[in-house]
Amino acid sequence: MSDSSSSRPLVTFAGVSKRYGGVTAVHTMNLEIYEGEFLAIMGPSGCGKTTSLRMLAGLEEPSDGEIRLDGQRINEISSVERDTPMVWQSLALFPFLNVQKNVEFGLKMRQVPAEERQARASKWLERMEGGFAENSVSYLLIMRLVPAVPFFVANIAPAFLGARTVTFIWTTLVGIIPGTVVYISVGAGLGTELQSGEVPDLGVIFEWHVLGPLLGLAALAALPAILKAVRGARS
Repeated sequence: MSDSSSSRPLVTFAGVSKRYGGVTAVHTMNLEIYEGEFLAIMGPSGCGKTTSLRMLAGLEEPSDGEIRLDGQRINEISSVERDTPMVWQSLALFPFLNVQKNVEFGLKMRQVPAEERQARASKWLERMEGGFAENSVSYLLIMRLVPAVPFFVANIAPAFLGARTVTFIWTTLVGIIPGTVVYISVGAGLGTELQSGEVPDLGVIFEWHVLGPLLGLAALAALPAILKAVRGARS
């Protein structure tokens, strides 16, 4: 087998366990992740999801087993040396730093010279702002239709990113009204399942009367991007 990134795992958990005294947080975890894969670890609270990520990031040391990054064992390598960052659920921003300084912070910790980190951070921010300006309708609709973006973020972000007021108003109306109707309908249906007192059948999520409206919202969010691509192809 060759040593190319496509033929061997980028991340490997081999028999990894983590114990805190008499409590086992992770029990014999075996996992392989290849470059380009998108992996979601799901489970109830306390099942070891965060502990596993902390071990990969170097914030916790495994009690047993081996963690490998691109074939190299990293159990004993410190978090600052292994280059496996971890993003927390809450926004890990420094309120006493501006946006530019927050973006530069990681580079500063790696001792990147001031001029270089300023240039790199500015380039990233300009790219993000330019991409938002070019595809503002798609981004605004996604922020309204996808219930993963906090409401206050969806209201504040467009102002900082220079969205036009007219675009903000009509995407808010188009996003909030159908989104509210769909999510209330889906939530009411799932609420009925939960109130029945029986073990809920989560397979109902994949039934057409639930999945159909959600797919409709996704199509609505993607519509501006589709129209833009079609116009680009014609021109």
